[in-house]
Amino acid sequence: MDGEISLLKEPEENKSCCCPKEPLETIRKDRGFVLTKWGGKGKGDEETNSLNTPSAGYSEEPLGFDEFLGYMRNNMFTISAMAFQDLMSLDGERLKRCRVHVLAQDDRVIPFCSYNTLYREEDLQKVRCLR
Repeated sequence: MDGEISLLKEPEENKSCCCPKEPLETIRKDRGFVLTKWGGKGKGDEETNSLNTPSAGYSEEPLGFDEFLGYMRNNMFTISAMAFQDLMSLDGERLKRCRVHVLAQDDRVIPFCSYNTLYREEDLQKVRCLR
């Protein structure tokens, strides 16, 4: 051992989770993940307070994995937050990691983290000119 770090096998092309084949695919995947964290109950959906029954309390029977996942999907609470960035605190490195994007009027894909600070007025002007 000479202290050198080397790959044991060559990476397969387009198989890395860090370098997707198409950058827009990463955006779609991440946006899909964010969208699964938001939702509501539709008409006729049953409100459940326990793991197996609509009434309060726990079931004596252990849950199967599918029932557990269903329970967690319907009863999990998620808080999403994003640090505010203005012109004085705009962070280029954080913008590179931004995974929620806005499609501008001219078909540019803009990171949401910078949209309101840098591009919103520009888009509003274009919309006003179209009227």
